[in-house]
Amino acid sequence: MPTQPVPSCTLAITTPSPQGGWLFAALWAWGLVYQVAVHALWVLTWPYWCWHPKRKASVKAQWGCLLREQQQRLAQWQQEARPLVWAHAVSVGETLTLLPALQAWLQQEETHPAAALWFTTTTQTGQQVALQQWQGSPVLQAQAMLGFLPHESWWAMHRLQRHLKPRLLLLMETELWPGLLLWQALLHRVPVVLVNGRLSQRSFGGYWWLSRLLGLGWVLRHTLAAAWMQSPEDAARLQALGFPAARCEVMGNLKWATPSVAHRLVGPAEEAKPLCPPWLRVPSVKEAPVLVLASTHAGEEALLIEGLTAFITQHPEATVVLAPRHPERAAAVATLLKEAGLLFERRSCWKTETPSPQYLLLDTVGELKVVLPWATLAVVCGSFLPSLGGHNILEPLQAGVPVLFGPHMRHFEAVTQQVLAAKAGVQAANPAALWRSMDVLLADPQACHALVQAAQAMLSQQQEPLQYFIRRLQQQVR
Repeated sequence: MPTQPVPSCTLAITTPSPQGGWLFAALWAWGLVYQVAVHALWVLTWPYWCWHPKRKASVKAQWGCLLREQQQRLAQWQQEARPLVWAHAVSVGETLTLLPALQAWLQQEETHPAAALWFTTTTQTGQQVALQQWQGSPVLQAQAMLGFLPHESWWAMHRLQRHLKPRLLLLMETELWPGLLLWQALLHRVPVVLVNGRLSQRSFGGYWWLSRLLGLGWVLRHTLAAAWMQSPEDAARLQALGFPAARCEVMGNLKWATPSVAHRLVGPAEEAKPLCPPWLRVPSVKEAPVLVLASTHAGEEALLIEGLTAFITQHPEATVVLAPRHPERAAAVATLLKEAGLLFERRSCWKTETPSPQYLLLDTVGELKVVLPWATLAVVCGSFLPSLGGHNILEPLQAGVPVLFGPHMRHFEAVTQQVLAAKAGVQAANPAALWRSMDVLLADPQACHALVQAAQAMLSQQQEPLQYFIRRLQQQVR
């Protein structure tokens, strides 16, 4: 992976200062117009936010309301003069990458126990995964708190800012919210850093038009203190929007170097057997496989059903785990499978007194990482329909599992190219080719072992992004 080494004398990150009162006034005026649009949109959509089952649980927190315990702990941190870092990740994948990296930073002798962390997510599922990691880490419990990202309303941010006075704000990948940037950088002079920045060719087109029509690139130039990008291509696209090259660095992909907390807890498959969850059936026949179909989307299950039926017929002792990307779709997926004659039991309906099901529909959040170390093969879906663009394939690789995926991986082009170049994964042109590839791998255990060995060799060489991330944070937060 091409990365840019961190200079030994790297200067501390500072918030860009608008040159001249007219520029400050122009940014302020832009922000006011944006706030009018945000509040108008809120008025039009408030029933969705208040009653939607996925949103109503977090709506108070997203308006800047904190629990009394959170207010007291933040006040204590301020009295102790602890430097507070606010880090934000949108959902599950970003949380599984950023929070372990921050945990590694907090565990450093130079950081512990002075620093404090406020970690936010946008989605409820991201918050659930963050909570699972927080509960499993004494360091995070001692030095971190969790919350939701406030709405783009400055009123909501003001309510949060009364208690939260961050030294630094970290935004994961593409979370470039203008209201948040202007409030923190322009009004409160908080340095804002884009971490593991990613800007695909498709996303760049949208950002380019926003920059030309609404001045987004101009806002980024005067609010974003630094951007630590995944690749030179990502950095070049951001610079094409008008962001200064002097504040744009290439750190590599943090996802390569940050195996999930679950993998650390569970370990490789051969070491994880004592921790196998009771609801996961491990075949009694040694040669029988455990197949995981991960992150399926609407339309993909229908494409995979015919091959799945043939797979089950060919391997009657196999265990199959199907995990929809969005667990709330589980009822519709179960109906689709039942109509095809495939009887899957939902994980949420499993009772402790019943045997573990042979065919499991994983409709819970955060448990896929527990299943992966037990898998014989893992298929990362979201890659068999052109409209989806793929999902992160690194988590199965980090769990020591041969991984297969489809042809549509535009959101993870760089990762896909590196995995294929290292011969650490298999890309199938279509669902039929996927099932043929699985037959080949299951008939040749040495081929599976070669994929795992290649993945481990590749991952062992990808620790620099995490080291980069920790060094840069230590330079900024002392």
